[in-house]
Amino acid sequence: MNASIRIAAALFLLTTSMSARDRSSARSMVVTRYGIVATSHVQASVAGAQILARGGSAVDAAIAANAVLGVTEPMMNGMGGDLFAIYWRRKPARCMG
Repeated sequence: MNASIRIAAALFLLTTSMSARDRSSARSMVVTRYGIVATSHVQASVAGAQILARGGSAVDAAIAANAVLGVTEPMMNGMGGDLFAIYWRRKPARCMG
């Protein structure tokens, strides 16, 4: 390996390890044995994790976390105004008609 490749590799490893430690822009994650909830505010993440711990679904946890975000960060979103999700249902819904 020539010197310039070694220097480039060292700089790459240094910057990636530094960015992994810098969590200033990371989400507030709550990790439990029931699941992981990550939001922009720790209280919202805790609320979602509590829903999971009580047997709620991921959809229930997302709604709870969003409701708390409406209180803790009202300038960022409102009740029911900022919840984006991709939901997959295993069984097809029945058509009524």
